[in-house]
Amino acid sequence: MPRHRPWLRLSRRWVATAVVLGAVLAAAPVGAQQKPVPITDATPALESGWASVQPPRGSQWYLLDRSGPNAVFGKYLGSPRHTMMATVVLRTLPGCCAGADELLATTRKHMAEDRANTRYRFVSQDAEVVEWNGMACVASRIVAEDRGVPFAPGEAFNFFQRGLTCLSPAPPGAIVDVTYSERGGPPEGTPALVEEGEAFLKGITRK
Repeated sequence: MPRHRPWLRLSRRWVATAVVLGAVLAAAPVGAQQKPVPITDATPALESGWASVQPPRGSQWYLLDRSGPNAVFGKYLGSPRHTMMATVVLRTLPGCCAGADELLATTRKHMAEDRANTRYRFVSQDAEVVEWNGMACVASRIVAEDRGVPFAPGEAFNFFQRGLTCLSPAPPGAIVDVTYSERGGPPEGTPALVEEGEAFLKGITRK
């Protein structure tokens, strides 16, 4: 299993899924298999033993992939050149983290390592300790250029990502990680989409 890097690794993993979303929704015949599942007001929260996360709200959101409490969502924006994703991961980080300061240090370490990836040109990477719903968390923010989009190799796409990673009080190392990202929009995100993304981050609840 790859090392947990919510701020970038998840976005790499589902780049192709985001690109396919536009094609599937635009061209898939009625009754086609493995179509994305629309998100509605009735879509339940993602649950673990200690945390709950609401799915993203707004028009044209779809569940693209799910494994237990972990999920990937995509928002249909009409073109594969402009995509928005949201992810939820609930898991345990072995050996980390006793508290938010350690999680922050781990986050910054992984961000520094990610700067070696030539696919992205990082404009800024920020992380800070925050408290949310009684949980110790780390908020992360990335502004970058992505030059590795499969259908446009070498072309620069603006990439904006925000994340919130929160620690469980017990057991040590249990986390919930929520991110949203936009590719192909303005450098720091489309305001209306950022608003939806921020509402998604705030959907983390300690049970």
